[in-house]
Amino acid sequence: MARLTHAEFAANVLAASASPKRIGKVISHILGDRIDIGPLRVGPGGVGSATAIGVPGLVEAYRCNDLEWDIAIAVPVHLSVRVNLAGAIARYTIAVRVQTRIRLVPEEPCTVVVDIEQVHRDNIAARVNPRGMPSRLVGKVGNIDVVVADHVLAYINELFASPPIVALRRIDVAQMMERAWDAGLVVDMSVSRSLLEPARRIAHTSTHSTG
Repeated sequence: MARLTHAEFAANVLAASASPKRIGKVISHILGDRIDIGPLRVGPGGVGSATAIGVPGLVEAYRCNDLEWDIAIAVPVHLSVRVNLAGAIARYTIAVRVQTRIRLVPEEPCTVVVDIEQVHRDNIAARVNPRGMPSRLVGKVGNIDVVVADHVLAYINELFASPPIVALRRIDVAQMMERAWDAGLVVDMSVSRSLLEPARRIAHTSTHSTG
């Protein structure tokens, strides 16, 4: 087995402590099962109102090709939208896809900070499915995808910047290792003496034979 330099070992530990799979699960946990949006003013002069319920889909997380970032994230959100425009009710869906990137930043004494790139308008795409909405309403609320997507963007940025989530983004590797030792995950201290005794006898015999 090849030896590693201390720098190589540290890089491997850094990558293992926050793998794309683990980061994806954390992002999914943070987003939760539902995003509520609205009511929002829509239509000419804001005469209409819209509400939306968003359901985050499976978070995609994979290694990033950019040297300044470690992990690329894509979050699909399925939005069910209800629009009330001058008494006419329309319901339809918007498929939103949000993209961002993450880098792992080592800090003293032994901490990894998960730095999340702020989501910008260029990082979000939205596609509307009118589901039979009358054409006269489509024209009047034609920018609803932009309005709703902007609110999803703002929600995600505010969520990731909130104090509880900022604290969650700090991984104390030393504390993590301490808990692993205490839980017997590094060395199983619960191994009984009867199981250790044969190894001790072999070592004892070997020592005396050498002497």
